[in-house]
Amino acid sequence: MPEEVIMPAFGMAQNEGVFLRWLKNEDETVQAGEPNMGAAGEKVDVQGRCPS
Repeated sequence: MPEEVIMPAFGMAQNEGVFLRWLKNEDETVQAGEPNMGAAGEKVDVQGRCPS
């Protein structure tokens, strides 16, 4: 079942980020706390984690 994915926070001064890629395929199950997306900000690249 689809769920909303929230872009990870980069810090208080960061207002924008760029979605890079999904780390899982559409039919794969993602466990709570497991990385599920890649994102980038002005000075940092991060992995978003699946909410618990």
